[in-house]
Amino acid sequence: MVNGWPVGKRVRLRPPTVEDQPLLDAWSANRSRYTDFGTRGRTIAEKLAAGPLIGEHGGDLLVIRLSDDTPIGEFDWRPIHYGPRSDTRNRAWAVGREFTPEARGHGYGTETMRLMVDWLFHNTDANRIEGATDLTNIASQRSVERIGFRREGVLRGALYRQGDYHDLARYAILRADWQAGRPADRGLAGESSRS
Repeated sequence: MVNGWPVGKRVRLRPPTVEDQPLLDAWSANRSRYTDFGTRGRTIAEKLAAGPLIGEHGGDLLVIRLSDDTPIGEFDWRPIHYGPRSDTRNRAWAVGREFTPEARGHGYGTETMRLMVDWLFHNTDANRIEGATDLTNIASQRSVERIGFRREGVLRGALYRQGDYHDLARYAILRADWQAGRPADRGLAGESSRS
C-alpha cells in the first residue's frame, strides 16, 4: 500500500489529479472499441468541483506501471443498490477498467482487478462486486474469471454503443467467494478499516 492505495508486482493505483487531465484527454481518443461511446466525460477539475473523487459514491483511480512509473489505465467503481440505500449491506460495487492500447493483453488488467477486489472487500462492507463486459470481449471475461468472478448471465441488448445495441456478459464475485479463493499470502492483511 502506498498512501492507502494498492501496489502489486507490476502496477500501483493512485487517484488522478488535475495535472493528469492532458493524459486523460489523449486517452479518450484511443478508447477500446468496447468503451468508446463517442462522448466526453467530466474533467478531473469538474469532478473535483463536485466533491471528492473517492467516497461512498465510488471512485476513480489511475493504474501506474511500476517498471517505468507510467500511467497505463484507469479503474473505477460505483455503487449499485439492491434494496434500501440507507442500508449499505444492499450496496454492491460495479467496477470497470480501461487500459491504453499498448498496455492491453499483458495481464495488467487482471492484476489491477485482483488488487481492487482485495481493496474493496478489505475497506468496505460490500458483499458483492460486479461488472459487465461486451459479450464478444473474451479477453476481459477470461481475466475476471481468473480471479474468481462468476458469470451470472447475459444482458441482451443492454448497451448502446457506436450505433448498435450490444449484449453484455454479467460477472460477480461475492465476499464468500473471495475469502474461499484467496491465498493466505495475498490480500492486504491488517487493512480492514471499513467505510
